[in-house]
Amino acid sequence: MVAPVFPYPMSDFLKSLSIEYLIPGVSEFPNNMVAIMEPNQQFIEAFMAGLNHEMARELLWRGFPTDQMGSCFRQFWNPRDYIQPEPSDGVELADIAFMDTWTKQLGQHEAINSIEPGLVLIFRGDLFRKFPNVIIFAQRAEYYKKKGQKKRRIVQSDDPINFKFPISKFLIEPDINIVGFDLTVESAGGDDKDAGWFFVFQERLGEARFGLDDQNLLIPPPASPSLKSWNELDWAHINSQTAINIDSLINEPSSIDKNGIIWGKDAAHMAYILYQAPVMLALHSSAFLPPKSPIIHSDILTETKRKQIG
Repeated sequence: MVAPVFPYPMSDFLKSLSIEYLIPGVSEFPNNMVAIMEPNQQFIEAFMAGLNHEMARELLWRGFPTDQMGSCFRQFWNPRDYIQPEPSDGVELADIAFMDTWTKQLGQHEAINSIEPGLVLIFRGDLFRKFPNVIIFAQRAEYYKKKGQKKRRIVQSDDPINFKFPISKFLIEPDINIVGFDLTVESAGGDDKDAGWFFVFQERLGEARFGLDDQNLLIPPPASPSLKSWNELDWAHINSQTAINIDSLINEPSSIDKNGIIWGKDAAHMAYILYQAPVMLALHSSAFLPPKSPIIHSDILTETKRKQIG
């Protein structure tokens, strides 16, 4: 019989009860760390089955005409960040098949042509507290040879087939981020023929920053640091008295910048000099995936390996 449909992501309601239902122990996740996890489809289907069962009982109690076989809830993950591909025909934003068609064991009833995360990235760190609006996506990798060694790099192409954007996101206040991708652990890590995928963290272009680069304290600066461009200006070019030592570094402005940008000339010139170019960090998924190692299961997400970032 016809049953009401509620197209709401049930993971949000589960999260409102306790984030521990989603990822047990997530509050103890270390700082400056990234990990890859896998969704536990058995748990998701068990949760959705119980939810639909109780909803059917509620409808019956309230006099709604029902045979108690309807699938009122089929959406677990939140697809609000999903970018619909073209063409969009056949793509279903549901995570489980209609329950009256279930005939197999739990974990084997995904919706046909559904879009749901096969891989979840969880990360926490100072970087994301400083830049809470960082853009996150996956970009295809390719192999190349350098000095006889086989290495990976990002595919330099704008073809949409080389990009995957998040299909679900969670923010656990104040600084734990969970992002789901339409990838599997196997496809993300790659193999000898397929280079896999990079996860990219990109600073938003519209959020301008101004300042100097950090000085590398592990490498003592030379007595008279030289500049080839204003982009190289860092705190090593400031003496211990915090006075800018620019006059001794720059004799001809044209040698630093072809546009003739001069230190201290006016606010526009200083903004040009101190402008910080947007940063992009790319981490290959193989850094998080141990080869053929046992996987530790949790309730919903299965952890594979953690990678420290700094």
